[in-house]
Amino acid sequence: MRWFAAVLLLINLLAYYWFGRQYSAVDSVAVSSGVDDEAPSLVLVSELPVAAADASVIAFPAYTGNGTSCWMLGPLDEPSIERLSSEMDAAGLSMSARNNIDTEIEGYWVYLPAQKSELERAAMLKALQADDIDFFVFGNGKLENSVSLGFFKDRDNADQKYGELRAAGYSPVVASTSSLAGSFWVSMPDLTFDLLSKAFWRDMGRLNPTMMVETTGCGKMKG
Repeated sequence: MRWFAAVLLLINLLAYYWFGRQYSAVDSVAVSSGVDDEAPSLVLVSELPVAAADASVIAFPAYTGNGTSCWMLGPLDEPSIERLSSEMDAAGLSMSARNNIDTEIEGYWVYLPAQKSELERAAMLKALQADDIDFFVFGNGKLENSVSLGFFKDRDNADQKYGELRAAGYSPVVASTSSLAGSFWVSMPDLTFDLLSKAFWRDMGRLNPTMMVETTGCGKMKG
């Protein structure tokens, strides 16, 4: 019987040792980071090496280096022109810029022209009130004493309002309002791209998302 008890004790010791190793292995897996050392990791763009980040630079036409080709850049705002001029001066380069002034339509007024007398205007305003038509009277400017019947950003909506008023017996006018907007275009030798930093060009593209780059003969400008 003693030998039998000794065998049971030995079996229990072996079982304790075996299962203890298994639990230890499970625990070690549970606290592992779970990330394969060879797996790719996520990196912020700002953390990329300069060479990798340069891939985001706006696409310029091929550099010819023959001195006869230029790039046309635009449209650019005034702060960007000033910064570009400063960078060019520091690098000993030259550029030419032109400010193109464009007329932009902001919207359309639908209105009734000013009446010749106060009596006629009072009668017209009374008629508009009776027809439940919203209006206000211009107090100054080119349309002083005219009666506004609405301002519309879209020409189709203005024309629709015009038709409704004509059908109601009125004689409205549709007039567009506009403003002057300026944009700069710059001409520079095509070798400029390599002489200014890629970080500079990235900023230019970010601050001027509509900027276009065209190859042109030196001296030619948009406009």
